[in-house]
Amino acid sequence: MCRIRQEAELPVPPPAAAPLIDHDATEKTRRALKDSRATTEERKKKKKKKKKKKKKKKKKEEEKKKKKKKKKENLSR
Repeated sequence: MCRIRQEAELPVPPPAAAPLIDHDATEKTRRALKDSRATTEERKKKKKKKKKKKKKKKKKEEEKKKKKKKKKENLSR
């Protein structure tokens, strides 16, 4: 019990002795992480959009083929 009291009463070193933290650097890294997260989300959105566009294009091409086929059948009659 005495030891705990002694440890608690130890003098705290002055702030000048504490390691210096470059707050600008930490803020930059925080921002960089935030930006990278944003870019990841943007990439996902772009990928989704591209997939949707591709699907739409494929559907359009299929419709064109069907129309062409139908037209050919009508002409052959």
